[in-house]
Amino acid sequence: RNSFPLKTLKELNVIEKGFYRHLSDMIVEILKVQSMNEEDFRERINFEDDEFIFDSFKNNQSAIALVGHVGNHEWLGIAAGIHYGVSVDTIYKQLHNSLMDNFIKRLRSRFGNYQIEMKSTLKELIKRKNITRMIAIAGDQAPPKGESYYQTIFLNQSTSFYTGFYKIAQ
Repeated sequence: RNSFPLKTLKELNVIEKGFYRHLSDMIVEILKVQSMNEEDFRERINFEDDEFIFDSFKNNQSAIALVGHVGNHEWLGIAAGIHYGVSVDTIYKQLHNSLMDNFIKRLRSRFGNYQIEMKSTLKELIKRKNITRMIAIAGDQAPPKGESYYQTIFLNQSTSFYTGFYKIAQ
């Protein structure tokens, strides 16, 4: 109701049902990653107009990918590593449940990708500075208190966004 104040209750219910259907699809697709091979990712994820990214890697220059939790970002990170032939270093926020955290890290690390826990970002980026790679950051998570952030109105609500990707690019 906060995000869509002009929608009727019936319209909000349609949005809600669509959200839960999409969430269910994402859960099934995340579980499917365990049995997928490189060709499965190539068949399902297409990259277009990305010559400039290949050019960066040919010149030993890393790239930063700012992504959101839209569609299946888990598949995207794995597919990008396969497609570009470089490690996708994903900066992630550690999950509270250690079993789930380890499971997700294992999935994301398939095919040579590397996981960087958010608290270790600077240390890991420096440690891996000589490796040409793609650095993936999900910029749509709420920053914790004390972190630098950008405040704006999003979906009719005051919302904070990380600014760390900007600092990393600099």
